[in-house]
Formats: sequence, C-alpha cells, structure tokens
Amino acid sequence: MNTKHTFKAILAVAFAAACTNGYAQNSTNANESAVPKEQTATEDDNDVFVIVEKMPEFPAGELALRKYIAENTVYPEEAKAKKIQGKVFVTFVIGKDGAIEPESVKIAVDSDGKYRGIDPLLDAEAIRVIKTLPKWEPGTQGGKPLRVSYTVPVSFQIK
Repeated sequence: MNTKHTFKAILAVAFAAACTNGYAQNSTNANESAVPKEQTATEDDNDVFVIVEKMPEFPAGELALRKYIAENTVYPEEAKAKKIQGKVFVTFVIGKDGAIEPESVKIAVDSDGKYRGIDPLLDAEAIRVIKTLPKWEPGTQGGKPLRVSYTVPVSFQIK
C-alpha cells in the first residue's frame, strides 16, 4: 500500500471513530438553546434550525460522508512538516434544496465560546472539503424542507 492510500485509510479510520451522526449546533448564536425556533415552518421561512423531525441525510448515509471527507481531504504539507494534527469541527447550513450553503461553512464555536479549529492550515482545508460536499437529502419539519445547521469533525492525523 502506498503512502497516499495509507494516509487516506488512517484518515478514514480516525474520522469514523470521531464522527457519529454529526454534532448539531446553532449557527447563529452559540448561547441559544439547541431547540428549533418554532415547531412548524412556513414556505418562506429562512430560519436555520438545529433539530428537525427529519434531519438532513448525506447521500448513501453517514459512512459515505466519512469516506467522502477522507478521500477528498489533502493534508497540507506545511502542517505535516510542523506535525500539526487533531480534529477540526466545521459547521455549515444545509439548504432547503439539500445544497451546502458555502457562505455558512466555518469553524465551529462551542457553547463556551471556544474555537473548535486547530491551525489555520488545517482549518482552511477542512472548510474547503466541506464546501465540496454534494447535495444532501434536506431536513424537514412537517414534510416541509428547512435550512438546518450541521457540524462534523474533520480529523487530521499523521502516521
């Protein structure tokens, strides 16, 4: 197995171990409750929800999401040389049409205001990869598609 495949396998395993069903987070205010603003949505509702009846789903499921991220992440050479590694938590909004809203993709901040990135090099790569995700099955409430905030960890591990 060559180095590229070894790295991808390690990255995939590390990501699989770290990621469950994503981490819901409010993308507008980290101090707000993780409860939707309202239980029913209207056609013109542009609010971002964190919990809905049917959460967004990546095509072919969670394992496919992990595989996609692992296969499309390029470990920055400068970060490897500096031996920088860890998990970057990226938050983003999945639109009513299932597409990632590129302007929403950013490094997560937890409820204590702690930045969930590692280093600008790895943070930028994690954001780049998330922006390339294909369309998802959108989240719905009462059968209506909604904008939903979603957070995933992107693991960087040198072996």
